[in-house]
Amino acid sequence: MSAWKGMLLMLVTFAFCAVATEAGLRVLGKWKAPDPPQPIREWHYVADADVGYHLWPSTQSCLRWPPHATRLTESVTNSDGFRSSRELGDRDPRPRVLVVGDSFTEGVGVEEGERYTEILEDRTGWRVDNAGIAGWGVGQMVRTVDAFATKAKADVVVLAIYVDDLRRAHPLYTGYGYGVDGFVLEAGRLVNRPFETPSGWRRLRLVHGISRLWTERDPLFLDVNRALVARFAELAERDGFIGVTAFLPGRNPEAKRDRAAAAMLAEAAAEHALPHADLTNAILEADDPLYLDGDPHWNPTGHRIAGEALARRLSDAIGDTLSAGPDATLADFVPTPWRTTDISRCHTAGES
Repeated sequence: MSAWKGMLLMLVTFAFCAVATEAGLRVLGKWKAPDPPQPIREWHYVADADVGYHLWPSTQSCLRWPPHATRLTESVTNSDGFRSSRELGDRDPRPRVLVVGDSFTEGVGVEEGERYTEILEDRTGWRVDNAGIAGWGVGQMVRTVDAFATKAKADVVVLAIYVDDLRRAHPLYTGYGYGVDGFVLEAGRLVNRPFETPSGWRRLRLVHGISRLWTERDPLFLDVNRALVARFAELAERDGFIGVTAFLPGRNPEAKRDRAAAAMLAEAAAEHALPHADLTNAILEADDPLYLDGDPHWNPTGHRIAGEALARRLSDAIGDTLSAGPDATLADFVPTPWRTTDISRCHTAGES
């Protein structure tokens, strides 16, 4: 057989195998490329060109989380679309801390005053602003720091990272049905990656499957997230705040992925001389139930344990550098609704 006939036979065989594999994948329902994302909970979240999405600004609503819970919690948002009764950058002489994170930081399932950020404020006397949005990944957090650290007049910015936040660096990740621009590493350099749903030939099951296997060879995207911590350190130097990283463990802190995430974050923080707080031990050593029923998020006790542990770590690491102005008085402090009333506008099921 001549060389060209052998090559032709090989190409025909390859094409037949590819078609057969594609057909098999379709029959088995495997490796289907995702369709264009469709937003969910549009009454609660709104699209944003910079960070993908955030809460609707300047709203007040009652939420039930988890969905089977009987308790309703109140959600008040400021004009920037964060769950807070206060505006970023308003009058306050205290040292300012901005905490950026995901649903743990937003405080799903608990009241505003029960969150670990408010516990941190209570224990330290610093003003603590909360910029947490459920479903955010580290990339969205870093973009938020870039956009809001100066407006918040932050002396300290805490990047609060839960293990699932790392996997949200996936190119096809959507949060609550919103496509999120992310980051990729090119020649060791962090560059923007616009969100794009696979189209054309890239929707073939075989092509999408191979792409997934390659993309998800590191399911936590440790290299990209390590580079995002480096970008965070650059923002701290540019804007003059103290950058802090914090690791929020999952329900199984000793799982392999949790340990890998915690180790990477600690190493990246040390590499860039960022104070770091790993809350794993505080969570493991607690005796009381720390989680919402049937849900991975903290209950009020979990938030208290986390807030107190973070307060101890930050007080030890940076407490000497933060102090209120010499002329500050109690009259200068701006009260917040959750500090001045115990009355919630939301009622738990069964209450009148």
